[in-house]
Amino acid sequence: MIATPPGPIPAVVEALGKWGTRGIVVLSAIPRDGSAGTTSGIEAAILEAAGRHLIRILSPSCLGLLVPGMRSRGIGFSHFVSLGNSADVDVGDLLDYLGGDAATQAIPFHDAPYRRDPAPESDDSP
Repeated sequence: MIATPPGPIPAVVEALGKWGTRGIVVLSAIPRDGSAGTTSGIEAAILEAAGRHLIRILSPSCLGLLVPGMRSRGIGFSHFVSLGNSADVDVGDLLDYLGGDAATQAIPFHDAPYRRDPAPESDDSP
């Protein structure tokens, strides 16, 4: 887990990647650029560093991940995940992961506006 001001996070991700880290949760708040909610420069640098080492990033600006211990007693919930900005791990990844968990019986979630940077428009004109 990383909880530091945004500036050094890409270097921290790079260092963790060199040590063999496979997944990182970024708790730090990293605002989106502009009203369109596009990826910030810091977020892009985090993803670039993570990509060099095949690290998965559970979003900047998230609450993290909880896997409570009462699951073995059938009480409560088995997972709590906050996706934050969904810079890397997104709703599809989460549904894929939880859908493969035999103990998961339901997947309720609060869906804030789902975002994926739009694909570039192509010019298909003849």
